[in-house]
Amino acid sequence: MSVNSPKMKKSKSNFSRYILDPLYGVIDFPKYVWDILFTPEIQRLRELRLYNINSIYFTGGANINRYEHSLGVCYLALQCVESIPEKLDEDEKKLIVLAGLMHDLYNAAFGHSVEYVEKNFSPEDLFTYEASGEKSPSFKNIYTDLEPIFFGMCREISQRLNNVLKITNNDIKKIGRYINGKGKYGLLISGSMDLDNLDNIYRMSYHMGLTQDTQTPLKIAKSLWVKDGRLYIDEKALPLVDDWVKLRERLYRYLLLNPDEFSAKFMLTEATEYTKKDNKKVYTWYDTDFQILEKLYDSSQDVGNIIKRLMSGNLYGCLGLFKSKINK
Repeated sequence: MSVNSPKMKKSKSNFSRYILDPLYGVIDFPKYVWDILFTPEIQRLRELRLYNINSIYFTGGANINRYEHSLGVCYLALQCVESIPEKLDEDEKKLIVLAGLMHDLYNAAFGHSVEYVEKNFSPEDLFTYEASGEKSPSFKNIYTDLEPIFFGMCREISQRLNNVLKITNNDIKKIGRYINGKGKYGLLISGSMDLDNLDNIYRMSYHMGLTQDTQTPLKIAKSLWVKDGRLYIDEKALPLVDDWVKLRERLYRYLLLNPDEFSAKFMLTEATEYTKKDNKKVYTWYDTDFQILEKLYDSSQDVGNIIKRLMSGNLYGCLGLFKSKINK
């Protein structure tokens, strides 16, 4: 074992499985996490980028998948619930940890790039309907319970949560509220500073070579708690929050202000909008990144040409990026 290798920890479960995470090293999960990890819904996240475009220029960031990120948020949630000053019962801890694991479960292919076009689609809202087996009133999430969603496999999350983890539909709805930043502990998952964004910023920055710091997200996670609808952080961790803010600003400058990246996102959006204008249904929530590209490519010759240019790096020229001040 090399000097820099993470030390192996003895598993707290009866499993010999472990995750070797780029940020947090060798990590273990409670049995209830392993019990639902190998479902089509969660494994589909391996085929979704965390970044919103298949970038030619940000190679490290472009190839992180949402599965890796979801495991990271799940691990941060585990650290958080064990450190909260208020004593939580095991059932409540489980719901918070599962919210961390499944917060991206129904994200669209290419994330926000497609969600901006699909106006009635909310992955956070869809969680409750899909995971509980109910039909969404605003988005056609269910055509048949036996509809294949991933390599011919059907939905399993609802069955695993109910029958294996013994989690009721009321608790599934509670997890859904947490994913939406609502409920008693929702701010830990989605808020002004949350476990999702902590892992996102440090994971993306680490893979892109912007930082080697892997401990700050863990330390901040152990310093967060929610009380009376407000997010609190231990005073000792405030300097770490400043580090997070500075790193986030640096990362976002690269992600949002690169002309070629902007052009690529625009081309994907344009291709999706043209297809919708022709009333062609190419999108389902369970499509992976490459499936969306294939469907768009086959939808029409004009859209196919846009996708060919996007995939070959023949991007639109960008005349400039401008920002305006909002007068309050």
